Amino acid sequence: GNQAPQVAVFALFFPLQLLGLMFQMIWTIWIGTRTMFVLPTIVDRGYSLSTALDVSWEATRHRFWELAFLNLIAILLSVMGMYLCYVGVILTMPLYFLTVAAAYDFRVGSFRNAT
Repeated sequence: GNQAPQVAVFALFFPLQLLGLMFQMIWTIWIGTRTMFVLPTIVDRGYSLSTALDVSWEATRHRFWELAFLNLIAILLSVMGMYLCYVGVILTMPLYFLTVAAAYDFRVGSFRNAT
């Protein structure tokens, strides 16, 4: 058969799929970084979700690229743990949460003042 239409459709939609995937990855890293302190703020200070979102948004505003890089590295380590038949998650997920907690303590700074 004639495969020209299939090649044309592939040539048209493959770049669009790659563009969509890149947009999704950038969006996920951006939102993930801006909201990375929501859970620690709720646990540490007992804030509501909306207040914790505000605190996280403000805490990640000034050093966004540093935190985005840190978040990306921590996520990649967690994903590598999942690729090891989920056995590595036993080590990498606590490392991820410790990384976020250390960044939270550095940016927001109230874990060390806890009683």
